[in-house]
Amino acid sequence: MALTDALLLDAAPFNAWISLRTDGIKGCGTAPTDPYDGSTQAKFDGVMNLFASLSNVTIHIGPGVFETRGYSDLFYVDFGTDNTLFFVGFQVKTRQKIRGSGMGLTTLKLVHALDPFAQTQVLGNDGANAVRYFEASDFTIDCNLPGQPVPAEAGFAGVTCGAVVVSGAYNRLHRLRAIRFGTQAPPECFVLFLTTAYFDQTGEGTVPVHNIIENCVVEQPSENNTHETSLLGSGGRRLCQRRLPRRAEQLFGLSLCQTGRHPHIQ
Repeated sequence: MALTDALLLDAAPFNAWISLRTDGIKGCGTAPTDPYDGSTQAKFDGVMNLFASLSNVTIHIGPGVFETRGYSDLFYVDFGTDNTLFFVGFQVKTRQKIRGSGMGLTTLKLVHALDPFAQTQVLGNDGANAVRYFEASDFTIDCNLPGQPVPAEAGFAGVTCGAVVVSGAYNRLHRLRAIRFGTQAPPECFVLFLTTAYFDQTGEGTVPVHNIIENCVVEQPSENNTHETSLLGSGGRRLCQRRLPRRAEQLFGLSLCQTGRHPHIQ
């Protein structure tokens, strides 16, 4: 049975698998022995977009480096008509869980970031589509700022690249590693952030309650950052944090959004 057919038939929690296949077979994705092929940026993002209208899915990503366009405001087909539809990249969803094979085994690598006016990140969602109970764990996120396309007659890529910026409530990031992040454009860089939604038609998720960031590593910033970068942020009034080394505080800003209730950063 095809992955999309299985998802449509089963409203219960569902598991899907993605790997770097070398046999040329697309895969059904419904079993670890027959994972979906994510060996190119287009294939990986295509699989992630199979879940665009679905939730309650756990996505297991195998070892290796998986390229993605991630999330950018430039990717909407028609924001005024449908703010969930992208022509490249993807958005995370409510109750979606993205799990790698380990922080040192699985890497999601951002490629082809082009927007000079807003940050591009590997995992994100539109603020109007607040997500709840989203989780990401057990992989490295390579923001790849030094490897983004350089425009003709420019000496560097004028973009801002982060790892995760997710709007909503009850979301969790754990055992993630973010590297090569930063900004070479006007927007500030936000590396790992769980924050508020701009609005939510359901009336839920507008306050970022009970968001958790724990056991995550942020290191190896891009060497050509032009101004401030905020490393970690979780909206709320009560904060649990570990102090950064003094050298890191001198190089970057640590921003903690105090706009919701009961966040946790460890």
